[in-house]
Amino acid sequence: MSTVAFEFARGPARLSRLVLRAAAWELRKVAAFRAGFWLKEVFRNLARPLVMVCVLMSASGLPQGVAGDGVSLQHAVAYMVVVALLEKLVFHDRCLDLSDQIFQGYVTKYFTMPFPYFVLPAGRFVQHIVLQAAIVVPAWTVLSLVVPAWCPPPADWSSAAMALCLVLLGSACFLLFYFTLHALAFWLDVVWTTLVMARMIALFCGGMVLPPMFLPERVQAAFAWTFPWWTVAVPVQLAAGSSEARADFGRGLATLACWLAALSILAALVWARGRRRYAGSGM
Repeated sequence: MSTVAFEFARGPARLSRLVLRAAAWELRKVAAFRAGFWLKEVFRNLARPLVMVCVLMSASGLPQGVAGDGVSLQHAVAYMVVVALLEKLVFHDRCLDLSDQIFQGYVTKYFTMPFPYFVLPAGRFVQHIVLQAAIVVPAWTVLSLVVPAWCPPPADWSSAAMALCLVLLGSACFLLFYFTLHALAFWLDVVWTTLVMARMIALFCGGMVLPPMFLPERVQAAFAWTFPWWTVAVPVQLAAGSSEARADFGRGLATLACWLAALSILAALVWARGRRRYAGSGM
């Protein structure tokens, strides 16, 4: 009985080592191409929030100061600047190439590996989080010292920890979400349109396109049932020290845990069914 228990415990430990090893290889790969590293990793997800900042600062009719209800130009710009930082920690659909492998017909070589295929995306996820965190923390520190009005530092360590917890759980949901969409290539001849539409909807639901203070309360309440909302919109408010966001932290954890479980089951189901019908000939 002890031998069986030892072998059972050995499995997760082995998978953890494989994920870390895959993450190390992914990190070496992205760092090997310096131009691509700067364009893809350092400047990833910065253009859209910064464009929104420029729009707010040039064409906004909001009051310049910090209004009592939080709806002001300074508050909106600070929100989008922090969004630009936190969104870098969110897993992106372009971080996966599963659909390319399916279309080109060489994903079958991964079926012969002595470990689950998902170890590779998981390793890429770990690499993405570690690398982006190494970029976000210094950038946020410098900006909060240089322009604290437009990029305020986290209110306190507890708020920062709660915000980071939600971002990481939400980023894992995005990994499973995009993995499932990429796996639709087993049935579809084009998945790019689906990925783009899904990404735009997720960005809007997560408050990454428009600050939540511009949205009706009913829309915000509807978005609170989705995982993107708790991935970025609420963590930004937590980092700012919002008492309402702190009170909703438990609800956010529960919501993300439910989404994580549901997306895990869905991703496993789509992957298993897709493999059974896959001929390996490419499309």
